[in-house]
Amino acid sequence: MKLIAKLIIIVIVFLAGFYYGQQKLIIPDTKIEPQTTDSETDVLDKNENRASIMIDWQNGEIKSFTGQVITATTSVFDLLEKVTREQDMDLEYKDYGAETGVMVEAIGAAKNDFALDQWWQFWVNSEYAQVGASNRLLVDGDAVEWKFVKGQVTE
Repeated sequence: MKLIAKLIIIVIVFLAGFYYGQQKLIIPDTKIEPQTTDSETDVLDKNENRASIMIDWQNGEIKSFTGQVITATTSVFDLLEKVTREQDMDLEYKDYGAETGVMVEAIGAAKNDFALDQWWQFWVNSEYAQVGASNRLLVDGDAVEWKFVKGQVTE
């Protein structure tokens, strides 16, 4: 019974986050743009779609990965999972099914903390996510930002 109550609370908090996300709370702008050097451009296959991903722990540690190959079915979560696996970073998540999708619970040592109101949230091309990470498909040139922030932040 306690497990069901906890799951209900998590789902309510997740859905409330989307609702409050409409309030447009502001944090400092940390937009990223996909970048490649001239030597990387020579190596990249022009026929492959690529996206960039940045992970920001909000403690001064930021990791960026540009030129990640994606397909028509690659989601934000797929890209995060690929990068964390390749970089040997811990990734914890829960899949709430097709409608809600995947909720990231921890990247590395930074875990969602209900008591401190800290959450992993993501943006694509500087637009706050309105769906779960597994429900947002990527297209060529997308820039994904994952941030571990306090409260619900939409910009």
